[in-house]
Amino acid sequence: MHRNTYVEINLSNITNNVKKIINKLSGFKYYFGVVKADCYGHNNIETVNAIINGGCNYLTVATLDEALEIRKFNTTALFYVVSAYDKFDYAKEAIDYLQKRNISWYLIDYYNIGYVPYWSKDKEMRNRIVIPSYDEFGELNYFVARDYTGKRKLRKYNNPDIKKTDFVFNEDKINWYEYITLVEGAFDHMVVPNSIPLLGKTLKRDYATFNTVITKAKANVNVLLDDDALNDAKKIYKLLSSTNLKGRVRLIECPDGYDASDIYQKFGKKGIRKLMQRAKEIEEFELVSVAV
Repeated sequence: MHRNTYVEINLSNITNNVKKIINKLSGFKYYFGVVKADCYGHNNIETVNAIINGGCNYLTVATLDEALEIRKFNTTALFYVVSAYDKFDYAKEAIDYLQKRNISWYLIDYYNIGYVPYWSKDKEMRNRIVIPSYDEFGELNYFVARDYTGKRKLRKYNNPDIKKTDFVFNEDKINWYEYITLVEGAFDHMVVPNSIPLLGKTLKRDYATFNTVITKAKANVNVLLDDDALNDAKKIYKLLSSTNLKGRVRLIECPDGYDASDIYQKFGKKGIRKLMQRAKEIEEFELVSVAV
């Protein structure tokens, strides 16, 4: 028998209930609002806002896909993803892509790599490997979403509309007392120890990465860009050498036809170790013609 049923949701009550719970359990740093499965069918947008207004500073979701759905209408919320990945839940194409690049389950776990499946409601985000970035406090500040199918109709990257110059990628993973290596992309970053991806080939004085590195780096700073970006690498080398890092900057040249992730894909950790051993200083006369 068919019955006309409905659910009436009082958003004010949700907000007030959350406030009462937090007041009763005061003294904690984090309060998690569980909003998985479209807020248990209560509708994401209104209910999420009511929970946040009540005082929750984290949202708990079941999957990365759920977090991305909420991110469309709330760009500041912080997430705890219960099942960021599962060895048996990954799409076969996503697994094949990562394994082809020699990315192990250890790296997937360490960098909290996720993926967006083909059935995602967001067509622009479908079939993508997602590499998140966290600031020095462990809070999400960016992510790289790369197509893993290779299909021409899909844009290779579909990253957030945030200026790449305004943050340091995965700063929470940097040991400022060890050698630091500046690399181009997120996949290079995952295979080069203690590295920071520039998400490009340039570094300028007004970039967050530049100012953070010259302020916090206590050891040498290596510049390791792709084989086709040697001149760009020399520009960065010269720029960093004009600061308090003078004498502590090194250049690492990639062999022709390779970038760091290619070397790791083909030769593994041994290949990366050999690559790092190529770090060298550049004589000042070699940089005279390099414009910064």
